Amino acid sequence: MVPELSRRDARWALAAVLALATFLDFYRLDAPSFSPYYGAAVRSMLSNWHNFVFAAFDPGGFLTTDKPPGALWVQAISAYLFGYSRFALCLPQAVAGVLSTALVYTLVARAFDRTTGVLAALFYGVVPITVAVNRYNLPDGLLVFVSLLAAAALLQACRSGRILWLLASGALVGVGFNIKLVAAWLILPALLGTWGLTGPRGRKLSGALAFLLAMSVVSLGWMSYVDTLPADQRPHVESSEDDTMLDTALFWDGLNRLPPGLVTALHLPAHPRPSPTRAFRPRRRQFEPGDSGSPGVTRLFDVSLAGQIAWFAVLAAAGMLLGRPRRDDPPERVAAWWLWTLWLLSIALVYSSTRSLHRHYLNMLSPAEAALAAWGVMAVWRHGGWLRPVVLVGSGLTGAAIMSCFPAMTPWTVGLLALTAVGLWSRPLALAALVVGPACWTGFALAIQPGQQFPFAGPELLAARLQAHPDNSRLEHYLEAHQARTRFMVAVSNASDASSLIISSGRPVLTMAGFTGRTPALTGVDLEAMVAHDEVHYFLIGGARRGGPDELSRWVRDHGQEVPDQAWQDAAGEGRRRPHLYFVR
Repeated sequence: MVPELSRRDARWALAAVLALATFLDFYRLDAPSFSPYYGAAVRSMLSNWHNFVFAAFDPGGFLTTDKPPGALWVQAISAYLFGYSRFALCLPQAVAGVLSTALVYTLVARAFDRTTGVLAALFYGVVPITVAVNRYNLPDGLLVFVSLLAAAALLQACRSGRILWLLASGALVGVGFNIKLVAAWLILPALLGTWGLTGPRGRKLSGALAFLLAMSVVSLGWMSYVDTLPADQRPHVESSEDDTMLDTALFWDGLNRLPPGLVTALHLPAHPRPSPTRAFRPRRRQFEPGDSGSPGVTRLFDVSLAGQIAWFAVLAAAGMLLGRPRRDDPPERVAAWWLWTLWLLSIALVYSSTRSLHRHYLNMLSPAEAALAAWGVMAVWRHGGWLRPVVLVGSGLTGAAIMSCFPAMTPWTVGLLALTAVGLWSRPLALAALVVGPACWTGFALAIQPGQQFPFAGPELLAARLQAHPDNSRLEHYLEAHQARTRFMVAVSNASDASSLIISSGRPVLTMAGFTGRTPALTGVDLEAMVAHDEVHYFLIGGARRGGPDELSRWVRDHGQEVPDQAWQDAAGEGRRRPHLYFVR
């Protein structure tokens, strides 16, 4: 038997785990790794209330970001209080990461015991992708925190039977929707399934309807406000072909991520109805595979993903199988088991089949995996017999398989296998064998800061090249010296090229085709009118990221005069991707 920690010992153990989580999430938080896209948006949102409310990407308020403003509002408030900096942008996610660790402990300890709660918090705190995300200015860390609050409210509703807690849970899911759109709805099968299976009889249907009502009202509130406003009173909606947030949520962040075969089988619309007023309508944007493997059953164990999330997979499976509800289990434990099991399985199924998957998405799996893994450790240790060595060895072999994909990690692989073998006779060493692998992967995220576009952890960072932000000082000086005070300092093809200019200058930069370079925000006729009204005269075409409608690029080349390179940049650029500056009179 594993002894139950006393209340006093549990407090000290939890304090140590939270101290570790604080160190991992806050160490070198001002290092170069951050998203310039969202950093530019926060810089723009600080300029006026209009940009703040609509989460405008550029200071001129021409275009929104590709996400609702929930997380960006929090980052903007942080930047307002502490000054605009990388630290201020990443601070809310780091705080949310530590609070999420405490929430995982609370939810697991309340359902099982304090020892299991401490183990769950420890496991969650060292999951590599969780630490990497908590140190970044993407919205995913805040989304997980809000999702855990929704789960806590749901479990309280199952305990008390009060509809008020269901309303709170649904409203919190709606808050998550305003952080990252339909990604917040990934936990719906877990929440509604747990209520349906463990909620009080006679209130299941009414409770589910109340939950969905609260979720819908909060989810659609900001989006409905944006879509009902006239287009000339708000920014153009990013990643939308008909200038509505509904299109962005339904297609860009929804149906376009589903496998094509599923869309066809369910007879779902592949395209929105075309807008007859648009002269330029590009093809519906298609996602690339991203930084993950191909869709399939083994996708989450792909070499690019396993090191981020799969360290506790064997333990989580043990928690699902050995911790399944029994007749004499208290209702709180039964509800918690269903919650974490449905959370892990439903989101894993979605991620295994979705068309596009980036590594930082896996952060949504971390709480459920950590909770079930802790449950599995306690169940195995209390069961004893042959299960204990089988599960411990299986977990060690999983970690060794992840490490063996990287030749530089060979000494660590051998060390992990040796520690696992010794851990068969020592509980402290067994625990060390369980966490040394993910802790090692996490260490790379702290020690190496290459400035990658998306967060991840592991030895792949050794090969990642430092992505220095471009020096735009000569370009900015040239534009300031050679034009009157137009509305936009310069127009660029996509948000990637605009981000660094906005961050460094704080001036409005016209993003002609949005984040992807394919958002139909403007046509050649629109550009001609803007030039005629002295809103913009300089256009930067090309650059580090190719993209943008050919129609707009051709219009600029046909109507503009190219500015000599030596007048506004220090070097000739990077071969074919060298940007070109045009002046259109």
